[in-house]
Amino acid sequence: MRELAERQSVDHRGVVGAAPGATKRFLLRPSVITVEIVGLTLAAIVGASLPQLGIARGEDVVRLYQSGPVFSALVEFFSLDNVFGSAWFLGLTVLTAASLSIVVCQQLRRLPKAWRRPMSREDMQDAPYQIEFERAARDHRAAVADGPAQRIAMRTTGRLGLAGSPLFHAGLLLIIVAGGLRALFAVNATVDLLEGESLPPTAEAWGAQWPAAAAEPLRLDVPLTLESVTVKRYATGALRDVRAVLSLDTEDRAVRKTVAINHEVQAPGGRLFLGADVGPTALVEWTQTGAEPLRDAVMLRSLGNGTYQKAFYLEGYIKVFVRADVDPDGNHPELLDVRIVDNERGALLFGGQMRPGDRVTLENGRTLTLHGVPFWTRLRASRDPSLWPAYLGFAMALIGIAILYAVIKVDTCVVVTPKGDREQVFVALRAQRFAPMYRERFERLVRAQGGTV
Repeated sequence: MRELAERQSVDHRGVVGAAPGATKRFLLRPSVITVEIVGLTLAAIVGASLPQLGIARGEDVVRLYQSGPVFSALVEFFSLDNVFGSAWFLGLTVLTAASLSIVVCQQLRRLPKAWRRPMSREDMQDAPYQIEFERAARDHRAAVADGPAQRIAMRTTGRLGLAGSPLFHAGLLLIIVAGGLRALFAVNATVDLLEGESLPPTAEAWGAQWPAAAAEPLRLDVPLTLESVTVKRYATGALRDVRAVLSLDTEDRAVRKTVAINHEVQAPGGRLFLGADVGPTALVEWTQTGAEPLRDAVMLRSLGNGTYQKAFYLEGYIKVFVRADVDPDGNHPELLDVRIVDNERGALLFGGQMRPGDRVTLENGRTLTLHGVPFWTRLRASRDPSLWPAYLGFAMALIGIAILYAVIKVDTCVVVTPKGDREQVFVALRAQRFAPMYRERFERLVRAQGGTV
């Protein structure tokens, strides 16, 4: 019974020990690594090509689902509008990180041994460049019977080149880990703000949020106020630049920061940046007898070339069309084209231009007042713990590539064996990479020893 139990225990340990080995072999299979590389490449292409939630304009994301039933089904099933937050991308990063972890560990274990390993003549027997020849003795003692023994000169340069591959793969591993962190903990949020409007430091203040699977909703640590918006256009009317001045109300004082397209601002609790979503706003007040005034901020949308428009309902069938033009210098519109239509009767109640402060009086004592035309812009925020691991990973990968191509480990060996008044000379050179580039160096070494190639 004891022998049977011991045999079973040995078998169990063998099975348990074989499992990690089988997992390693699977993760290091060329086919698995190919799938990982192709999958990450496709994820990067799709994420860069298609509008992504929290980054692109909402209208662009909506258009993804209006591109036909088949494509919209693919977008929904594979989360193509949120590639880097999808479950399949997270699974791919975990699989790739596991493969890279094994590679990096193996390379780091081998690096100290390869760095300290002493070189011998036997190591140079398979060197791509080697030659053996005789020459006259250069040392007069070589002619003496008990003269000097065999002389061996070994030299290694560019040992730093051994660190290139481990550093490169460690950088890739950090980038993949950063992708996993983004898929788990990143969060994006947006809100449309008017000039002069404040944003309280709560998660509910944001118009929309897209947290990752394990992320908490985004909230800033301090109140924020949009002080002003500057819009610049080319002479053709195309948008050139959008800048906004933000005021962050810290405990001590208000800190003003300027944020622009492709220029982020660090704020307590997240990063802030702008998109190209911007336009004038019609601050209107609608009054009628026996009812509370209806106030609304109508954000006009771009039609292109500096023209903005928006249609909205006031009450029942009363519809208002507002149109404005923003000049290339980005000045606030002084006039708005306004049309008020009663859709039930098909009647035009008003058509004309209004300035801030103007009031239009309609039948039955109803009035429409334009109080102002401030700019609105879409403020975007992000909290992403993957940024610094990703930056560090990119830096390590780039440095690793630079070392791989710029620093080459080269071993040279010169062995001189006395033979009376003659010497047998063995010369060899082995480069870690790009061996053809070192042929001339080998020839110089041979000529220095009195031989020819």
